[in-house]
Amino acid sequence: MTDNGPQFSAEQFRRFAAEYDFHHVTSSPHFPQANGMAERAVRTAKWILKQDDPHQALLSYRSTRTEPTKESPARLLMGREIRTTLPVLKESLQPMWPDLEKVKTNDVKAKQCYEKYYNRKYSTKPLPPLSIGDRVRLKIDGEKAWTTTATVQRQEVTPRSFTLETERGDTPRRNRRHIQLVSQEHSSPPNIDPSRPKDQQRQCGPSEQDLVQSKSEFPSEPPCSPKPLSQVVTRFGRTVKPNPKYAS
Repeated sequence: MTDNGPQFSAEQFRRFAAEYDFHHVTSSPHFPQANGMAERAVRTAKWILKQDDPHQALLSYRSTRTEPTKESPARLLMGREIRTTLPVLKESLQPMWPDLEKVKTNDVKAKQCYEKYYNRKYSTKPLPPLSIGDRVRLKIDGEKAWTTTATVQRQEVTPRSFTLETERGDTPRRNRRHIQLVSQEHSSPPNIDPSRPKDQQRQCGPSEQDLVQSKSEFPSEPPCSPKPLSQVVTRFGRTVKPNPKYAS
Protein backbone atom coordinates (compact mmCIF):
# COMPACT_ATOMS: atom_id res chain seq x y z
CA MET A 1 0.00 0.00 0.00
CA THR A 2 1.37 3.39 -1.02
CA ASP A 3 0.22 6.94 -1.56
CA ASN A 4 -0.56 8.44 -4.97
CA GLY A 5 2.88 9.87 -5.66
CA PRO A 6 4.16 10.10 -9.25
CA GLN A 7 6.75 7.39 -8.60
CA PHE A 8 3.93 4.92 -7.83
CA SER A 9 1.53 6.00 -10.59
CA ALA A 10 4.15 5.77 -13.36
CA GLU A 11 4.04 3.10 -16.06
CA GLN A 12 7.41 1.68 -14.94
CA PHE A 13 6.01 0.88 -11.49
CA ARG A 14 2.96 -0.79 -13.03
CA ARG A 15 5.20 -3.05 -15.08
CA PHE A 16 7.29 -3.74 -11.98
CA ALA A 17 4.16 -4.80 -10.06
CA ALA A 18 3.02 -7.04 -12.92
CA GLU A 19 6.46 -8.63 -13.29
CA TYR A 20 6.81 -9.45 -9.59
CA ASP A 21 3.13 -10.39 -9.29
CA PHE A 22 1.94 -8.21 -6.39
CA HIS A 23 -1.21 -6.11 -6.04
CA HIS A 24 -0.60 -2.38 -5.70
CA VAL A 25 -3.13 -0.54 -3.50
CA THR A 26 -3.10 3.24 -2.98
CA SER A 27 -4.55 5.28 -0.13
CA SER A 28 -7.05 8.12 -0.50
CA PRO A 29 -5.58 11.45 -1.69
CA HIS A 30 -5.24 14.20 0.95
CA PHE A 31 -5.47 11.55 3.70
CA PRO A 32 -1.95 10.38 4.70
CA GLN A 33 -3.34 9.00 7.96
CA ALA A 34 -4.65 6.00 6.01
CA ASN A 35 -1.03 4.92 5.42
CA GLY A 36 0.41 6.15 8.69
CA MET A 37 2.95 3.34 9.14
CA ALA A 38 4.65 4.14 5.82
CA GLU A 39 4.57 7.88 6.56
CA ARG A 40 6.27 7.28 9.92
CA ALA A 41 8.86 5.00 8.28
CA VAL A 42 9.75 7.75 5.80
CA ARG A 43 10.21 10.17 8.69
CA THR A 44 12.51 7.71 10.47
CA ALA A 45 14.55 7.10 7.30
CA LYS A 46 15.07 10.85 6.82
CA TRP A 47 16.22 11.15 10.43
CA ILE A 48 18.74 8.31 9.94
CA LEU A 49 20.19 9.88 6.78
CA LYS A 50 20.75 13.19 8.61
CA GLN A 51 23.10 11.59 11.16
CA ASP A 52 26.88 11.88 10.96
CA ASP A 53 27.18 8.10 10.48
CA PRO A 54 24.01 6.75 8.79
CA HIS A 55 25.28 3.15 8.99
CA GLN A 56 25.73 3.38 12.75
CA ALA A 57 22.30 5.00 13.11
CA LEU A 58 20.73 2.23 11.02
CA LEU A 59 22.46 -0.40 13.18
CA SER A 60 21.06 1.22 16.33
CA TYR A 61 17.58 1.37 14.83
CA ARG A 62 17.60 -2.33 13.92
CA SER A 63 18.76 -3.38 17.39
CA THR A 64 16.21 -1.29 19.32
CA ARG A 65 13.10 -3.04 20.61
CA THR A 66 9.76 -1.55 19.59
CA GLU A 67 7.00 -0.87 22.07
CA PRO A 68 4.15 -2.85 20.40
CA THR A 69 6.04 -6.11 19.74
CA LYS A 70 8.61 -5.92 22.58
CA GLU A 71 11.19 -7.23 20.08
CA SER A 72 13.85 -5.63 17.88
CA PRO A 73 13.65 -5.76 14.06
CA ALA A 74 16.95 -7.67 13.93
CA ARG A 75 15.72 -10.46 16.20
CA LEU A 76 12.44 -10.76 14.29
CA LEU A 77 14.42 -11.09 11.04
CA MET A 78 17.43 -13.22 12.05
CA GLY A 79 16.43 -14.80 15.36
CA ARG A 80 19.20 -13.13 17.36
CA GLU A 81 20.37 -9.72 18.53
CA ILE A 82 23.13 -7.92 16.63
CA ARG A 83 26.30 -6.47 18.11
CA THR A 84 26.43 -2.69 18.45
CA THR A 85 28.76 -0.20 20.09
CA LEU A 86 26.92 -0.66 23.39
CA PRO A 87 28.47 -3.23 25.74
CA VAL A 88 26.22 -6.29 26.20
CA LEU A 89 26.54 -9.79 27.62
CA LYS A 90 27.58 -12.57 25.26
CA GLU A 91 24.54 -14.61 26.29
CA SER A 92 22.22 -12.00 24.79
CA LEU A 93 23.86 -12.47 21.37
CA GLN A 94 23.09 -16.19 21.20
CA PRO A 95 20.51 -17.23 18.55
CA MET A 96 17.04 -17.57 20.06
CA TRP A 97 13.85 -17.11 18.06
CA PRO A 98 11.05 -15.15 19.76
CA ASP A 99 7.53 -16.48 20.16
CA LEU A 100 5.98 -15.20 16.92
CA GLU A 101 2.41 -15.83 18.08
CA LYS A 102 3.04 -13.72 21.16
CA VAL A 103 4.54 -11.01 18.97
CA LYS A 104 1.41 -10.94 16.80
CA THR A 105 -0.83 -10.82 19.87
CA ASN A 106 1.11 -7.91 21.35
CA ASP A 107 0.94 -6.06 18.05
CA VAL A 108 -2.85 -6.50 17.79
CA LYS A 109 -3.36 -5.36 21.40
CA ALA A 110 -1.23 -2.27 20.83
CA LYS A 111 -3.23 -1.30 17.73
CA GLN A 112 -6.49 -1.75 19.61
CA CYS A 113 -5.17 0.44 22.42
CA TYR A 114 -4.13 3.15 19.95
CA GLU A 115 -7.56 3.04 18.35
CA LYS A 116 -9.31 3.29 21.71
CA TYR A 117 -7.42 6.37 22.88
CA TYR A 118 -7.63 8.05 19.47
CA ASN A 119 -11.42 7.66 19.40
CA ARG A 120 -11.65 8.96 22.96
CA LYS A 121 -9.45 12.00 22.29
CA TYR A 122 -11.18 13.12 19.08
CA SER A 123 -14.72 11.92 19.98
CA THR A 124 -15.06 9.93 16.78
CA LYS A 125 -18.37 8.44 15.70
CA PRO A 126 -19.37 6.22 12.75
CA LEU A 127 -20.55 8.13 9.69
CA PRO A 128 -23.65 7.05 7.73
CA PRO A 129 -22.85 4.66 4.85
CA LEU A 130 -22.79 5.87 1.25
CA SER A 131 -24.40 4.22 -1.76
CA ILE A 132 -23.77 4.63 -5.47
CA GLY A 133 -25.71 7.64 -6.76
CA ASP A 134 -25.86 9.55 -3.45
CA ARG A 135 -25.49 13.34 -3.59
CA VAL A 136 -22.58 14.55 -1.45
CA ARG A 137 -20.40 17.59 -0.75
CA LEU A 138 -16.59 17.59 -0.63
CA LYS A 139 -14.10 19.40 1.60
CA ILE A 140 -10.48 18.51 2.35
CA ASP A 141 -8.46 19.59 5.37
CA GLY A 142 -7.67 23.30 5.11
CA GLU A 143 -10.81 24.31 3.24
CA LYS A 144 -13.45 26.27 5.16
CA ALA A 145 -16.75 25.30 3.52
CA TRP A 146 -18.45 22.33 1.87
CA THR A 147 -18.80 23.98 -1.54
CA THR A 148 -18.14 21.24 -4.13
CA THR A 149 -21.09 18.95 -4.89
CA ALA A 150 -20.66 15.51 -6.44
CA THR A 151 -22.24 12.08 -6.91
CA VAL A 152 -20.86 8.78 -5.59
CA GLN A 153 -19.67 6.57 -8.46
CA ARG A 154 -18.03 3.57 -6.77
CA GLN A 155 -16.30 2.39 -3.61
CA GLU A 156 -12.59 1.58 -3.78
CA VAL A 157 -10.74 -1.42 -2.37
CA THR A 158 -9.44 0.45 0.65
CA PRO A 159 -11.94 1.05 3.48
CA ARG A 160 -13.97 4.30 3.44
CA SER A 161 -12.55 5.41 0.08
CA PHE A 162 -14.89 6.50 -2.73
CA THR A 163 -14.60 7.76 -6.30
CA LEU A 164 -16.93 10.68 -7.03
CA GLU A 165 -18.04 12.71 -10.04
CA THR A 166 -18.46 16.47 -9.70
CA GLU A 167 -20.73 18.75 -11.70
CA ARG A 168 -17.77 19.79 -13.86
CA GLY A 169 -17.09 16.18 -14.83
CA ASP A 170 -14.05 15.59 -12.58
CA THR A 171 -13.69 12.21 -10.86
CA PRO A 172 -11.78 12.77 -7.60
CA ARG A 173 -11.17 10.08 -5.01
CA ARG A 174 -11.76 11.00 -1.39
CA ASN A 175 -11.89 9.41 2.03
CA ARG A 176 -15.21 9.25 3.90
CA ARG A 177 -13.88 11.90 6.26
CA HIS A 178 -13.90 14.46 3.43
CA ILE A 179 -17.41 13.57 2.20
CA GLN A 180 -20.67 14.95 3.59
CA LEU A 181 -23.93 13.26 2.65
CA VAL A 182 -26.58 15.71 1.39
CA SER A 183 -30.04 15.09 2.82
CA GLN A 184 -32.88 14.33 0.43
CA GLU A 185 -34.82 17.49 1.26
CA HIS A 186 -31.84 19.69 0.31
CA SER A 187 -30.90 17.77 -2.82
CA SER A 188 -34.42 17.59 -4.39
CA PRO A 189 -36.19 20.67 -5.87
CA PRO A 190 -39.38 21.96 -4.17
CA ASN A 191 -42.64 20.27 -5.09
CA ILE A 192 -44.61 22.31 -7.66
CA ASP A 193 -48.23 21.61 -8.59
CA PRO A 194 -48.41 21.63 -12.44
CA SER A 195 -52.16 22.34 -12.38
CA ARG A 196 -51.69 25.78 -10.74
CA PRO A 197 -50.84 28.85 -12.84
CA LYS A 198 -47.26 30.07 -12.80
CA ASP A 199 -48.24 33.38 -11.21
CA GLN A 200 -49.68 31.56 -8.21
CA GLN A 201 -46.66 29.25 -7.96
CA ARG A 202 -44.25 32.17 -7.68
CA GLN A 203 -46.41 33.88 -5.10
CA CYS A 204 -44.87 33.14 -1.71
CA GLY A 205 -46.88 35.54 0.54
CA PRO A 206 -50.19 37.41 0.61
CA SER A 207 -51.08 39.42 -2.49
CA GLU A 208 -51.02 43.19 -2.66
CA GLN A 209 -54.84 43.30 -2.79
CA ASP A 210 -55.10 41.35 0.45
CA LEU A 211 -52.69 43.74 2.15
CA VAL A 212 -54.71 46.80 1.08
CA GLN A 213 -57.94 45.19 2.29
CA SER A 214 -56.45 44.31 5.66
CA LYS A 215 -55.23 47.87 6.16
CA SER A 216 -58.71 49.29 5.45
CA GLU A 217 -60.43 47.00 7.98
CA PHE A 218 -58.27 48.13 10.89
CA PRO A 219 -58.02 51.89 11.52
CA SER A 220 -54.59 53.24 12.02
CA GLU A 221 -53.64 54.17 15.55
CA PRO A 222 -51.83 57.41 16.36
CA PRO A 223 -48.17 56.98 17.15
CA CYS A 224 -47.33 56.62 20.78
CA SER A 225 -45.73 59.74 22.19
CA PRO A 226 -42.90 59.15 24.63
CA LYS A 227 -43.76 59.79 28.25
CA PRO A 228 -41.68 62.39 30.02
CA LEU A 229 -39.23 60.98 32.45
CA SER A 230 -40.11 62.00 35.99
CA GLN A 231 -36.96 60.64 37.54
CA VAL A 232 -33.43 60.19 36.34
CA VAL A 233 -31.88 56.85 37.23
CA THR A 234 -28.21 56.00 37.06
CA ARG A 235 -26.97 52.86 35.36
CA PHE A 236 -26.68 51.20 38.77
CA GLY A 237 -30.40 51.83 39.52
CA ARG A 238 -30.06 54.75 41.96
CA THR A 239 -32.43 57.72 41.65
CA VAL A 240 -30.72 61.05 40.91
CA LYS A 241 -31.80 63.85 43.29
CA PRO A 242 -30.71 67.27 41.93
CA ASN A 243 -29.30 69.81 44.38
CA PRO A 244 -31.81 72.70 44.79
CA LYS A 245 -29.12 75.39 44.97
CA TYR A 246 -28.05 74.50 41.43
CA ALA A 247 -31.64 74.62 40.09
CA SER A 248 -31.28 78.22 38.89
